Amino acid sequence: MTSNIIICFDFETGGLDIRTTEPIEIAAVAINPRTLSIVPDGTFYSLCKPTDFALLQDQALAVNGKTRDQLKKAPEQEAVWRSFATFIKRFNPKGNSFGSAPIAAGKNIRLFDLPIFNRLCQKYGFTDKNGDQNLFHRRKVYDLEDMLEFWFHNSEELPDRKMDTLRGYFGLSKDGAHSAMVDTKQTAELIVRFLKVHRFYAEKINFKG
Repeated sequence: MTSNIIICFDFETGGLDIRTTEPIEIAAVAINPRTLSIVPDGTFYSLCKPTDFALLQDQALAVNGKTRDQLKKAPEQEAVWRSFATFIKRFNPKGNSFGSAPIAAGKNIRLFDLPIFNRLCQKYGFTDKNGDQNLFHRRKVYDLEDMLEFWFHNSEELPDRKMDTLRGYFGLSKDGAHSAMVDTKQTAELIVRFLKVHRFYAEKINFKG
C-alpha cells in the first residue's frame, strides 16, 4: 500500500487559458493514504493577487465570485506560491525525493490545474535540473475525472460530469460552490469515496491467472 500523502487541491482562476491564466484562489487538503482521512492541520488556503489584471475575465469572476478590488488586496503571487510549496513539502518525509513526494489529486487537474501548477513552479524555481516540478510525485495523479470514467462510462445516470451535477448526484451541499476550499473538500470527499470502493472490491477479486 502506498505511503505517499494525497494532496487534493483546486485553483480558482481569472480565465480558462492554461497557458496564461493565473490562480486567484488556492486551496488544498492533505489526506492520509492509509486511513483516507484529512491529516490534522492538513489544509491550505489563500487568495492570490494576479500579476496581470488584464488577463482577468468577467465571466470567470462571475463564477467564482471574486472582484478586482478584492484581488488587489490579496497577497502577492510569489509569496502565496512559496507558502503553497512549503505546505506540499511538509508531506514529503524524504525532502525532495521523487518516490516519497505527495500525490496530486483533484478534478480535471491533468488538463487544467497541473499545467498551471507546472508553469508557476518553473516561474518560481520549484523544479529539478530538467525543469520539471519537484513538489508532487511525477507519475501518480488521482484525478476524479478518471474515477468517474471508470465507473460511469457505460451509464446514463450522469448527464454530464460538471461539479454542480456531481453535487446533486452524490448529495453534496451547493453552499459556497465554486470557492476553492469548498470545491477542494468536496472533490476530496468524492475521491475518498471511490478509493474506498476500490479497496473494498480489491480484497474480493483475485486477478492472478
